[in-house]
Amino acid sequence: MTNLIVQRQEFNLLGFTGGQPHAARVKDTVIDLKAQSPSVSSVKISPEAQALYEKARAAEVTPQRTAIAPTTAEPDSISVQAELSFDQFVERFMSMSRDYWGNEPGEPIVISKFAEKAKNELQDVSARVRSKLANAGIALTPPFELAPDRAGTGVKVGPHPLREKIEALIHEDPGLANDYREAMLKHAHATELQRTEKAHLAYASAYDSGRVDEALRIIKTLASAAPVEVTQRFADSGIETLSRSI
Repeated sequence: MTNLIVQRQEFNLLGFTGGQPHAARVKDTVIDLKAQSPSVSSVKISPEAQALYEKARAAEVTPQRTAIAPTTAEPDSISVQAELSFDQFVERFMSMSRDYWGNEPGEPIVISKFAEKAKNELQDVSARVRSKLANAGIALTPPFELAPDRAGTGVKVGPHPLREKIEALIHEDPGLANDYREAMLKHAHATELQRTEKAHLAYASAYDSGRVDEALRIIKTLASAAPVEVTQRFADSGIETLSRSI
């Protein structure tokens, strides 16, 4: 048995003082660390360190601007991009979170609300896809399926005589292709969340009623569940959204 005495060092720069040594016992042949922490430990910050902290908090944060090297397309121009302050970063993150989940700050994330938002977004962008196909004279007979390209940034078309033409038509509008792909992935995410929520409710019901084996079966099934992929079938009769495991 080897005894190790780990001393807490004093950090002069921050004015940290106090705290008793931590004793630890380590077995030579077995990785078994048992730390014995003192029940009482005092930590003090020096007035100098506190003053530096307050000064840093009061300092005005001004966004810095970084010059980006000119591209070959614009040899004589230099674009300037503003770096975000911490507050600006948090504000942008919260805005993106609201856009994705559909909840306001302080509100809980409701899966059913998120799923409804994802469904509506997919309906809107799929209508844009159908309109573009119609304007290009693409008939929906026979029907075809669209799915997100997980390895890229666009979408892929299932087996169809006009497969290459349809894919090229959608990808010629990068905004449409990206919006459609993101809406499909978001709908798949919502489907997986609903599946998880349903399984956890079933697990809680089984566990509370004493059916422990059933509860374990439910949670194991959920843990081994395959990811969900959403596809859409475009036909003259309408657009059908399909979900399947991949």
